[in-house]
Amino acid sequence: MFKAGVLAEGDISVNEEGVVQGSIVSPILANIFAHFALDVWVEKMVKPNCKGKVTAVRYADDAVICCEYEKDALRIRRTRKKIYS
Repeated sequence: MFKAGVLAEGDISVNEEGVVQGSIVSPILANIFAHFALDVWVEKMVKPNCKGKVTAVRYADDAVICCEYEKDALRIRRTRKKIYS
């Protein structure tokens, strides 16, 4: 799966780096990463430090974090900017 190559116009090319675009491995790896980078972070770090309810909804590479209180949402946004900048 990692070294499957690409067949275009009768020629096959094999890239030595990364995952082939369109490969089934790419979304699987992305979901594994997103699980730890977002889902676990929200459960273990965000929710315990918020005053109201917080829910994270993720589909593929998109996510929405819903907060009961605006102060919680603003704090999450500030924290996320620090982590990912």
